[in-house]
Amino acid sequence: MCTALVLISCTAHAERIEPPLELLHDPTNLVVAGTIETVDSTADRVVFQRKDLLAGRAALAPQDDEVEVRVPHEALGHLAVGKDYIFAYTLFAPDPRRPGKLLAKRQGATVLVAPGLEPAVFEDTPDVRRLLDLGNQAEGEDSAELLELLLHNLAGKNPALQNLAANELALAPELRQRLGPPERKTIRTFVDDPAAAPLGRMALLEAAAQFPQNFGAGWALDSAARILASAPTSGVENGDADRATLLRSTLLLFDQTTAVSLSPQTVRRWLGSDSVALVEPSLRLLQRQAPQTARRTIEQVASDAGTPAQTRIFLREYLKRFDASRARGGASG
Repeated sequence: MCTALVLISCTAHAERIEPPLELLHDPTNLVVAGTIETVDSTADRVVFQRKDLLAGRAALAPQDDEVEVRVPHEALGHLAVGKDYIFAYTLFAPDPRRPGKLLAKRQGATVLVAPGLEPAVFEDTPDVRRLLDLGNQAEGEDSAELLELLLHNLAGKNPALQNLAANELALAPELRQRLGPPERKTIRTFVDDPAAAPLGRMALLEAAAQFPQNFGAGWALDSAARILASAPTSGVENGDADRATLLRSTLLLFDQTTAVSLSPQTVRRWLGSDSVALVEPSLRLLQRQAPQTARRTIEQVASDAGTPAQTRIFLREYLKRFDASRARGGASG
């Protein structure tokens, strides 16, 4: 039996992203219900008073009633002392020298962070406990109940549960195969909702583009185009990181296909974004979709007083490289 102090064997999942409920039931992880005693933002740690061990090997569970875990700094502001939570953490990290094996984490217990678990800290509610129960190798009728509960939380107002539900639906093949017209409608409504959890929207948008036979054909890129046509292009660089991730992923959907083009107006508006991470895929789209007018469009955006200063600098440097490449015969347009 493995402990926190020895090297243990583990099946590597490098080629597959585990659905969040499956990851929560990985025997090397621990899922615990507890009450927060301390939130230490200086050390990025939270101390819980343990109530129940909900999943994981009992041999790995701490013997003390207090459980101290590392939590991402940006999540600490959402946690309240004296409130009950369900949290999942690990004591291990992949061994870089031995693929497929784990080592004890030097920093100790660390809350899980993965798609759908960003981080794995949820308010202790009946819905969360039921999701955990149903997610433990749910089959048959349990799988149908799990799908119903996931869709219920997707349409709810809790961002953490929205994100978990969206990623479970996106990553679990057996759930994708159960989707019919009503379920697809709920999913599409969620993706189109600007107030919904951004990372969950991204997960289902990407899944719908990849598996149209399950999620419904044709709507993924339509929804992506609407997101890009309406989302604000400012406040991205120093704003909500999850929103920025959604926007970049949405742009990359068009960057990765030649079957559907993004409108010239939409490409141009993202050329003037305050985030270079969004300007770069926009430049590639512009060069591919309108190579003859690309340079003129870039010049116009770079000269526009409304374009953020850092973006103007980036575009001017890009034009210098563009002209040098064309002078060498390596580009046209």
